[in-house]
Amino acid sequence: MNYNNHLLPGMILTIFISALSFLLWQFYPSISTLMWSFIFSIILTNIITIPKSMINGINFSSTILLKTAIVMYGLIISPLIWVQVGFVFPIIVIMVLLIFFIAIKLGQKFGLSDELSTLIGIGTCICGASAIAATAPAIKAKDEEIGTALATITIFGLISMFLYPFLYHSGLQGILGSDTAYGLWVGLGVHDTAGVIAAASQISSNTVNTSLTFKSIRIFMIGPMIILSTFLINKKNEKSYSTPKLFIPTYAILFVVASLLSGLLDLANQYNYTYLLIRDWVLIKDLLSEYFLPFVLGTAFAGVGMKVKFNNIKKIGAKSFLIGIIIAFIASLFAFIVTFVITNFL
Repeated sequence: MNYNNHLLPGMILTIFISALSFLLWQFYPSISTLMWSFIFSIILTNIITIPKSMINGINFSSTILLKTAIVMYGLIISPLIWVQVGFVFPIIVIMVLLIFFIAIKLGQKFGLSDELSTLIGIGTCICGASAIAATAPAIKAKDEEIGTALATITIFGLISMFLYPFLYHSGLQGILGSDTAYGLWVGLGVHDTAGVIAAASQISSNTVNTSLTFKSIRIFMIGPMIILSTFLINKKNEKSYSTPKLFIPTYAILFVVASLLSGLLDLANQYNYTYLLIRDWVLIKDLLSEYFLPFVLGTAFAGVGMKVKFNNIKKIGAKSFLIGIIIAFIASLFAFIVTFVITNFL
């Protein structure tokens, strides 16, 4: 049998890492299954050579399984909270645009190409690697520009997973006032969806719910931002404007669908609506959030961690790295200010 085309070997490895991480989580609950998996996989992939027979399974865990888990998270996230925070939407749009244009201006000042500056900006203000992958073809970015932007975004996505919960526990909890506010800060400030989950999960499953709800608003801005990016690049290069093909990740759409279903089931149980009533729906959500999803996400994050190579980190250019630091800081600061202000009205 040719295991090079088989998922099983790599899946067994990521499942094993997740099982070990889940067990450690029971003894050390301050570090989630996700983080244990991430730490173990990064250490493993940088001290040994992963057999080629495991690559497909690892890739499956880090992509398909991760997106599937995110979609399933929608089942425990009710969109009813959107009714309470609807006025936040225009604020998020303004924040996203500010971060995007600041990144472009900084890139120009430091001598980066417009394409690279655009990719770093859109990766930070929307949803990391997904936004970069979606935008790069539309603006005809070079391979090295795509690689540099992805590496830069990945590093600060990794840092955010550890830094946000650390800052929260180190004094910001008293300023933000609640775990819900922390979830809002993470959802607005962390660019990558995986990073949002990891940073939020250090506090509670409810924090993850809040952060992903707000994060979903940014995800659905990918389409308009691709159009804006292409228009700016074409205008800069004095090319004729053509509308690019819109790209919204399928998993983002399914996440919202699952969330809407969750909301309907919540209402059905609240008002005893017979046709949609699932009497054990609350128990099902608890099982999903406390056991099943942490294990599945731990398996997915084991795959993600396997792709983090220290050698690749060294290849990042100093200028793009510096801009990545500045933009990540600005995004986090904006998100914190917005969170501090609007939580007084939630």
